[in-house]
Amino acid sequence: MKNKNKSKENIPPWEKPLFLMIVTFVGGYMNGYTYITRHNILANMHTANMSKLGINMALGNFNEALRYFIPIIACILGAAFSELIKSILVKYKHIGDWRKVALFIESIGLFFIGLFPTSFPDLIVTNLVSFFMGYQLCLFRECLGIGFNTTICTGNLRNVGQLLYGILNEKSIASIKKLLIFTFLTFSFAIGTIPGTLISLTINTKSVWICSFILLIQSFWINIYENKNSLK
Repeated sequence: MKNKNKSKENIPPWEKPLFLMIVTFVGGYMNGYTYITRHNILANMHTANMSKLGINMALGNFNEALRYFIPIIACILGAAFSELIKSILVKYKHIGDWRKVALFIESIGLFFIGLFPTSFPDLIVTNLVSFFMGYQLCLFRECLGIGFNTTICTGNLRNVGQLLYGILNEKSIASIKKLLIFTFLTFSFAIGTIPGTLISLTINTKSVWICSFILLIQSFWINIYENKNSLK
């Protein structure tokens, strides 16, 4: 029993469902944030952006199409930036997991976004959010050995459906537990949009600072884990 508990303690935070639920909550919160503070724009809905890009191109609305093309590019650049951060930290032999620093950088980025007033152009703010959501997308890619995304939901919904079938096929407690975990993980995105909407209605653009603080705490969580393991 001791060995079993010890192995559970050694699971890194970024592979734990609770940690990923919190990060996914942030992804949903940011959609509520941009929707309320930036004229109903969802900066993190790139499946819809792809569709609207194609539809407007087909209709010859090229200026409108550009509105959906830019956040897609911002997301791509954010993903590339996360890989750049990772490669730099690995190259210079950073002590500890690179995600700790990556989360700290995202926390700082979101803090600065909160400094922009509502008079600041929506195009810049929403695409900065899109950039950081693409960035976050690459930090955490799986949970319990299954692929998982913290800023987009389509693949996660697929997981829930497959795990639902797994219950019927396996008929085990373990399969039920896994389904429940991934259901909570997936819907933590929707749950995050609730405070993201309500708090943004109350304190406007500065409501993003809550996400900044949450990600900073997540970074410290990784740091505490690493310090504990370094003492063993």
